[in-house]
Amino acid sequence: MQKQLKENCSCDVNIGNLYRCLARMQKAEYITRKSMKSEIGPKRFEYTITTKGKSYLAGWIRELEKQSGIINLLVTNYKKII
Repeated sequence: MQKQLKENCSCDVNIGNLYRCLARMQKAEYITRKSMKSEIGPKRFEYTITTKGKSYLAGWIRELEKQSGIINLLVTNYKKII
């Protein structure tokens, strides 16, 4: 998961923070966690987004889109005056 975040989001994530965040998301019922056997290393977990999580994510994305529009307008107006 840490590798996928780096590849898809271009960010480094502290693994401890990642698992704390996953635990909070599970407690809020945004995701579920299923234990999986591992051939190598410790037990693994599969995380699945819930309907509640999808709804929360959709709202979060809408807010990001609004903020993106505001930022783009700010940059455009800034470029007009410099």
